[in-house]
Amino acid sequence: MRLSFEWIGRALINNAAVEKLLMQLSLTRCADSRIVKEGEGGCSGGEKRRVSVAIQLLTNCSILFCDEPTTGLDAATALQVVQVLKDLTVVGITVVMSIHAPRSDIWNQFDHVILLSSGSLMYEGPKDGATRHFERCEYAMPAFFNPAEFIIDITSDKSRVGDMKAQFAETVEMIPSEQSSPRVQNAPLASRKLPSSRKRCQVLTKRTMKMCTRDARFLVGIGCTVGALAIVNGWIFWQLDETQRGIRSRQGSLWVATGLYGYLLLISEICRLIEDIRLFDHERRDGITSSSAFLFSRRIVKLTWEDLSLPTIFTAIYYPMVGYRANAAQFFMFWLIMVLTHAVSTGVATLSVAITRNFYGAGLMGNIYFTL
Repeated sequence: MRLSFEWIGRALINNAAVEKLLMQLSLTRCADSRIVKEGEGGCSGGEKRRVSVAIQLLTNCSILFCDEPTTGLDAATALQVVQVLKDLTVVGITVVMSIHAPRSDIWNQFDHVILLSSGSLMYEGPKDGATRHFERCEYAMPAFFNPAEFIIDITSDKSRVGDMKAQFAETVEMIPSEQSSPRVQNAPLASRKLPSSRKRCQVLTKRTMKMCTRDARFLVGIGCTVGALAIVNGWIFWQLDETQRGIRSRQGSLWVATGLYGYLLLISEICRLIEDIRLFDHERRDGITSSSAFLFSRRIVKLTWEDLSLPTIFTAIYYPMVGYRANAAQFFMFWLIMVLTHAVSTGVATLSVAITRNFYGAGLMGNIYFTL
């Protein structure tokens, strides 16, 4: 789920617009499905492509650029995606698409084509005029043949490229400018109003909350890991006494608690941020969101999900096992130390990912921090 200008605008957030897109792109069947990796269920390949188109349409765009939208799809799904793009032109959206070796039924969906070979322009004009142009170049297409395959066959021969390029240039010079093939007119771009900071934070917070809810397995896993870490270390420092040796061991137990817990949270936060930062970078390039809105929404949601709950789990297990003083003030002080450790770890993880978007680089920076 990505943000868009209109989608987070005050008057333009409405279910009707979303439902219209779902109907227009035939996505009603998978409206509540998750976008997951291959082999994990969820949407099919064609549905994912149509979701990508829908995300761009949320910006109320007048021109849609599609780079190889049929790559990796089977023939039927590829045709379905192209038909969806063709339907968008009926409502006034200009679709510019790059494609290799289209089927004949996909070729028939095109209005205006530009044919390139080895970086040279072979033809530019109406789709129906392509085969006639190559006939004038003495390359007649056989009957019942796919025009796209025919054109690819003759333009893939590099020895012909120079002659066809020159012949096309001569043809263009012979056509008067008023009779030349119709050009795609630049449609006026829809006016975009930058959403307010409050609206950005509101939508981002809602989305982060939904993502945390869907990723409940990770939250359970990290909670169990923190609990196991507390149990193992609590068993190592089991019920320390008040002797000189016990006091020194208490110092070690505090160092181990903050060090291991902080390192665990650092690595887990880097792993998740590496995934989330890609979406943030995409939206920031579009001028839709900001760093402050992203960080605020992320921390406000995780405040209850992780920032307070995980230190509480660790403290509730580790504190009595080590045998620290049974005093409410001391217990609260230890809990506060763990909360601050959690905050520092997430802060270092955020800084590391902000500097380098690579997991290995961010992990190296985190390790350097702990070493120092």
